[in-house]
Amino acid sequence: MDSVDAVDAHYRKCVGGEPEYMRFAQDRGLIGLLEWPKGSSKIGLHIYATFGLHALVHGSPSHGLGHGFEIFAAVDAGTDEFRSALAMMANDLVTDQTVVQPGETVTYENSHIIEGLQFTSWLMLESYDNLIPDLSLSDGGHVVFLYATPIFREEAQYLRENGLEALFDVWEKDNPRLEDLGRGVPPSLR
Repeated sequence: MDSVDAVDAHYRKCVGGEPEYMRFAQDRGLIGLLEWPKGSSKIGLHIYATFGLHALVHGSPSHGLGHGFEIFAAVDAGTDEFRSALAMMANDLVTDQTVVQPGETVTYENSHIIEGLQFTSWLMLESYDNLIPDLSLSDGGHVVFLYATPIFREEAQYLRENGLEALFDVWEKDNPRLEDLGRGVPPSLR
């Protein structure tokens, strides 16, 4: 089984249901985006996940070559704008051959990452309720599944200045629902 088939089987086992598959061409290969509507995922949220990213962007400072990553997101309600934004971010990672890790952000200068919403960065986190654990491949490779959540400019700045644990402390205090695209800036960061 090749790595793309292994990732496909892993997604189906972990997320459940039958995903919708969208693909888009990339200069270096083919990347896809899987979508599980809210009622079809195991956790009752709308799930989006990259499919093939691990085969197009290789290596990481902590794992080396042969190890890759995929990105997924969970939201209360899926939208075309959210799907497009996640696909664009994945495409940019491939084009620039950018490896991301937990705690890092993807930010676009002077713009919002999702049309019509005030989020300015994607924050990569290790997991979402252990929904999709890491995957060891038969060839000795390894795929990490990063949870991408949109964050506001204030959250990104606080993260840069104080670190990820401090941002988690803010979220624990203010209790925002990261899956809610209608959420506001946490009160303690306004």
